[in-house]
Amino acid sequence: MLGDLAITQRIGLLVTLPVAAVLLTGVPFVVERVDQARDAAAVAAATQEATEVGALVQRLQQERLLQLAHLATPNVDTAALVAAAVAVDDLAAVPVARQLSSKFELLHTLRADVAEGHADADRVQALYRGLIDGLIDTLALSGRTDTDAAGQRLLDALDALLRGNEQAARFGAAMVASATTPLSAQRQARDAQAMQTFYVEAFRIRAEPDDVALLDVIASGPSSLSYAALAGRLTAPDPAQISPVEALAAAQTSITLRQVFQDRVARDLQDRADREARSAVTAAAVGAGFTVSLLAGLIWLGTVVGRSVSRPLARLTAAATAVADIAAGELRRAADADAVDDAPPELAAVNVRTRDELGELASAFNRVQATAALMMQQQVNSRRNVSVMFANIARRTRGLAARQLSQIDALERDERDELRLAALYRLDHIATRLRRSADSLLVISGSRDEARMGSAAPLSDVIRSATAEIEGYQKVKVAAVTPLTVLATLVPDLTLLLAELLDNATSFSPDNAPVTVSVDWSDSCRISITDQGIGMSEQRLAEENRRLLESERLDVAPTTMLGLFVVGRLARRHGLSVVLRPGSATGLTAEVVVPPRYLSLASAPVTAPVPAPLPADVPAGSQHRTNHARTWDWFDPPAPATQPEPEQPSAVNRMPAPAARHADAAADVMPETRGGLRRRQRVPEESPAPLSEPAHALRDPERERAGLTAFMQGAQRADVSRDEPRPSAESRHGLVRRVPGAQLPAEMRSAVRPVTAAPAPPPTGSLRDPDAERDALAAFLAGHARATGPDNPYHRSAP
Repeated sequence: MLGDLAITQRIGLLVTLPVAAVLLTGVPFVVERVDQARDAAAVAAATQEATEVGALVQRLQQERLLQLAHLATPNVDTAALVAAAVAVDDLAAVPVARQLSSKFELLHTLRADVAEGHADADRVQALYRGLIDGLIDTLALSGRTDTDAAGQRLLDALDALLRGNEQAARFGAAMVASATTPLSAQRQARDAQAMQTFYVEAFRIRAEPDDVALLDVIASGPSSLSYAALAGRLTAPDPAQISPVEALAAAQTSITLRQVFQDRVARDLQDRADREARSAVTAAAVGAGFTVSLLAGLIWLGTVVGRSVSRPLARLTAAATAVADIAAGELRRAADADAVDDAPPELAAVNVRTRDELGELASAFNRVQATAALMMQQQVNSRRNVSVMFANIARRTRGLAARQLSQIDALERDERDELRLAALYRLDHIATRLRRSADSLLVISGSRDEARMGSAAPLSDVIRSATAEIEGYQKVKVAAVTPLTVLATLVPDLTLLLAELLDNATSFSPDNAPVTVSVDWSDSCRISITDQGIGMSEQRLAEENRRLLESERLDVAPTTMLGLFVVGRLARRHGLSVVLRPGSATGLTAEVVVPPRYLSLASAPVTAPVPAPLPADVPAGSQHRTNHARTWDWFDPPAPATQPEPEQPSAVNRMPAPAARHADAAADVMPETRGGLRRRQRVPEESPAPLSEPAHALRDPERERAGLTAFMQGAQRADVSRDEPRPSAESRHGLVRRVPGAQLPAEMRSAVRPVTAAPAPPPTGSLRDPDAERDALAAFLAGHARATGPDNPYHRSAP
C-alpha cells in the first residue's frame, strides 16, 4: 500500500498522527472553554436579572409595610406611601415584571382601596405575597440547563436568599398588621419564620463561605438582635401588643439590611461569573490559537520536509524523463530513414545542493546523463559514418557499373559470334541491374546525387526508362499515357521508383502474364502498375503499406523487400504517395500519385509506342540511339530528320522487309536486338545527330521503282572496260549473300552490268550485317526461353 504512495503522501501520512493528536486534545479543550464561557455568561445574565428583580421586590416590601401601617394608623405619612408606590411603578418596567402585568393592575386597584379605607390587611398581604412570589418564580434561578454545576449552585443560593428575605419581610408585615388582625398576623408570622429558617439553611449550604460568614455577622448584629426580640413578642405563646410604628421601623430596618446583603451577594456572583466567562474565553482563544499554530507548524514542517525530498526527486524525474524523451527521439530518428542528424543533445544537470542521499543520487544521475549523451552522440556519428560509407560504396559501384556497361557496349558492337554476343548481353543486363542496385544503395544511405539531375522529360519517357532498367521488360505493357512533362528534380528518382515497382511486378508474375502500366490524370497524376502474380496476404500488405508511409530505417526494421524500402524513401523525399492494393483477380496494383507541382501538361498527346511496320528496304546502317544522360529513349517515336538524305544507289545493302517478328517486337516495346537480346546504346550529353533516313517512314513503291529503273538505265549507258566478278553467293554460317540484281525480273536481269564507275558515297549510318541480324534473332529467342524458363532464379514460388 505504501509503495503506491508518493513521497509527499507518505510524509503527509506521517504528519497525520501528530495532527490527529493535536486535534484530539486541542479541540475538546477549546470546546470546553467555550462552554464554560457560555455558562458563566448565562450565570452573569441571570444574576443581573435577579439584581433588578430584587430591587423591585425590596420596593414592593417597603410599600406593603406602608400600606399595612396606613390601615393600622391612618396618621401615617401618606407622602412616604406615595413615594413608595412611584418607586414600584418605576421599577416595574423590567422584562420580568411585564409577565405579571395583570397583578400590577390589581396593585393599582388595591392602592386606591387602601387610600379610601375599603381594603383590609389580609387582602393587602395576599396581593403583595402573590406578586413578590411571582417575580421570584419568573426568574427561574433554580433548575437552569444553560449553566454549569458551580454556577447553578450559586444561582440556587441566590434564589434561596431572595426567598428567605421575602419571608423575613412577611414576618415584619405580620408585626405591623398585628395591630388590626392579631390572630391572622400571629399565624402568618409563625409561617414566615419557619420558611425563613428553611431558606437561610439552604443558602448556607449553597453559598460561598464568605457570604455565609457575612450572613452570620448580620444575624448577630444589634439591629438583627432587637428585631428578633420584637419578633419574639409576636410569636410568644402569649403574644404582646406591638406598636405599629415600632414594628414599621424595625421591619424597614431589617428589609434594608437584608437588601444590602442580597445586592452584595448578587454583585459578587455576577463579578465571579464575568471573570469566569472572560477567563474561559481567553483560554478558548489561547487553546484555539495554540492548536491552530501547532497544526500549521506540523503542516508547514511536513510540507518543507516533503518538498526537500520531492523537489530533488522531481528534478531527477524531470531529468530522467528528458533523457528518456531524448532517447526515444534518438530511437525514432534511428528508425526514421528520413531524419537528419542534429547536434548532440544538451542535457541539463540536476542541481541538488544537499549532501544527503538525494545529493549522491543526483550526482550519479548527472553521470548517467553525460554517459547517455555521449552514447547518443556516438550513435549519431556511427550512423552518419555508415551512411557516408554506403553512399561512397554506391557511387563507386555505380561508376564501375557505368564503365562496365561502356566496355560491354564496345564489345557488343564488334562481336559477331552468336554465343559470345549472347553472353555479352547477359552481362549487359547484370551490369544494368548492378547500376540500379547502386542507385538504390545511394537512396538507402540517405544521400542525393544532384549530378544525376538532367532536364525535364515526358512522363512516357520516364516510364520507358524505368522499363529499360529491369530484366523482365518483355512483360511490361504501357497503356495510353497523358502528355505530361516531369520536372528535372523528379525525373531520376521517379525513374528509379518505377523501376523498383516494375521489377517487383515482373519478378513475381508468371512468365506469360503481362504487367500493365496505366496513367490517370485528374487533379494529380496516378500511375498504376498491375501484375497478375500471387499477391500478398492482408497482413503482409498492411505491413508493407505501413513501411511505405513510415520512415523506418533499414537497420532498425529490416525487410526482405528492399525495393519497397527504396520506393518508400523516394516517395517521402518528394511527397509522393505509393499504395499497394490487391488486384481485381490476382496479383497486386501499385499506385503512385505524383503531385501536380512536379508536372506540366505537354502540347500533344503521347500514346503507347506502337511503331509502324518497317519498310521493305531499310538501310542496314539505320539506328535509333539513346541518350543515357537524360532518359532511355528506345521506345520514343523517332523524330523526323531535319534534312532528308538523298536516295542511295542500289549498291547500298538493303534489308528484306521483316516479317511477324517486327510486329511482335513493336507490340512488346522492344529496342533493336542482336542475337535475341536487347542491345543498349549510349550517346553523349549533346543531342544526337540527325538520322540519315527515319526508320519509321514508309517509302513510296512507285518512287522507288522509278529510281531503280533510272539507275539501271544509267548503268547500261556507262562505258565499262571490264566485268567485275560477282560476289559469291555463299557466306558465313550457311547464309546466302545478296547479289545485286538477283531479285530483278528475268527481262531486266540481263541488262544489268557491273558498274566500274567511282563508288557511291557511303551511307551516313553504319551498315548492318544480315548474318549478324539472323544470329541476333536466334540468340534472342534462346535468351528469352532461358529468361522465362523454370530455371530463372528470380521467379517467385507460391507460398
